[in-house]
Amino acid sequence: EAILQAVNDYGQSIGKEDLPIIIGITNTYRPRPQSVYYTQTRRWDLGLNLFLADLKVLTSEPSPFARLKVMVHLDHVQWDEDEELLRWDMAQFSSIMYDASTLPLEKNIRKTATFRERYGHTIVIEGGC
Repeated sequence: EAILQAVNDYGQSIGKEDLPIIIGITNTYRPRPQSVYYTQTRRWDLGLNLFLADLKVLTSEPSPFARLKVMVHLDHVQWDEDEELLRWDMAQFSSIMYDASTLPLEKNIRKTATFRERYGHTIVIEGGC
């Protein structure tokens, strides 16, 4: 919410209320598993669903942030540990950083290319080496 407030405040200061913003979250990415810590349950699925629900409420009428153009970035989706997440409807994200960096480079490239072929027509895909 603080990020939305800061963008909203800046937009008002320059006379533009519909600024674009990308808000990102990681899932089970070991250095920073944000969705895991979104709730006390430590369940990534609950955390990620709550994050998305919070954003929906905060960016819908009558919220003061309803005019912002919010895009959701899913960062460092792990090719192996996020296998269950990868079966979700990925269309709820604007962009995804698909991370197969634990694999040898050739396998990483193949996995990332397969992911891009599956979702690249609707979502911006970034690959991790």
